Amino acid sequence: RILNVNLTFGSSKIVRYMWNRKRTLKLRAAMPARNPPIVFEATGEWYDGEIQRFVRLDNESPPETKGVVFVGSSIFREWPEMRDFHGDFSPVPVLNRAFGGSTTADQIQPDVMNAIVIPHDPRVLVYYCGSND
Repeated sequence: RILNVNLTFGSSKIVRYMWNRKRTLKLRAAMPARNPPIVFEATGEWYDGEIQRFVRLDNESPPETKGVVFVGSSIFREWPEMRDFHGDFSPVPVLNRAFGGSTTADQIQPDVMNAIVIPHDPRVLVYYCGSND
């Protein structure tokens, strides 16, 4: 279990402390809010809320770019709940943007890709989907 504590100064995040399973304290600089922000317009699809959550997280605390982005269905979505997702791939920066129940048609929608993949300029895109098709 990781406990995140953000320290702020005015409206800017200064540092992020991470308390990990080994009970050691890690300190890392927090990224500034994304400018310009990622935009996703809800289209009435069942997954809109999940995509909006990803966009909000990425706008508030932009992840590293040029890493590995995972997209797909629940097989990938649940991975961080079962394993130390970032630790499994360390030191490679990874980002999980899978949403459970998704089909291939959901994943390849241009508005979805523009919201959860393209802004991260991944060096590698790992895709798993089709089991819900």
